[in-house]
Amino acid sequence: MTDPGDGDPESKFRDVTALLDDWSPDPDDRGIEVSRGVREMLDGELNGGASSRWDRDIVERRRGALAADVTVNGEIAVAILGTARMAAVSSIRSRLALLGDRYNYLVVYWRDTADDDGDARRVIERRATARSLGVDEVSFVSAGTPVPDGPGDSGSFPTAGIAAGALATAGALGLALFLSATGVARGVDVVRGFPPLARAFLLGSGFLFLFALGIAVLLVR
Repeated sequence: MTDPGDGDPESKFRDVTALLDDWSPDPDDRGIEVSRGVREMLDGELNGGASSRWDRDIVERRRGALAADVTVNGEIAVAILGTARMAAVSSIRSRLALLGDRYNYLVVYWRDTADDDGDARRVIERRATARSLGVDEVSFVSAGTPVPDGPGDSGSFPTAGIAAGALATAGALGLALFLSATGVARGVDVVRGFPPLARAFLLGSGFLFLFALGIAVLLVR
C-alpha cells in the first residue's frame, strides 16, 4: 500500500482497485448504502496510517446519476454498477465515457455477483477500454462470490449427477436385496430368466452404482 499523499496517482489507483477487489457489501445493502460503505472502507484503509490531515487521501461520495459514486483525490473515480442487461449496455458505456471526461482513473465496481447478466458484463468490459474512455487506466472488480463453509463441503454436484447416483443406488440396492432374499445362486438363475431388457437394467444399475461409488471415494479424498 502506498503512503497517503505520496503524489503517485497510478499507485493509488492500484491500491483502490485492490481494496475494492477484496471488499464485499452487506447482502442487504443497495444504492446509497453501498456507496457509503465503499467510501468508509476506502477512507479507513487509505488513511489508517496518516499522521496528519495533510497526509490524508481525500475520499468523497458523490451524488447524481452521471457522477462518480466515490472519488479519491479528485482524479480516481469509482462507479458502482448493479445488475447489467444487454439493453442497458449503451447507457452504461455512456455513463463511463462521461466519467472518463472528468477523471484520469476509473474503477468500475460490480455490486452484484454475475449470474444471467454475465454476457452484458463481458460486452461492457471488452468495449470500455482506457483508450475508448479517455482515461489513463480503467479496472473492473466485483463483489466476491460466497464460498460454502459447511463441514466437509467441497462444492455442489450437478443435479443430473445426483439423479443418476440415486437411480444407480436404488437399482443396486434392489438387486442386492433380491439376491440376499432368494439366495445368490438362485437369484442369479432367476435374473437369467428375466427378459433381456430387465436383465440389462439390473446389471447396468449395479455397474453404475459401483462407478458412482468409486467417483465419490475419489472426491472425498
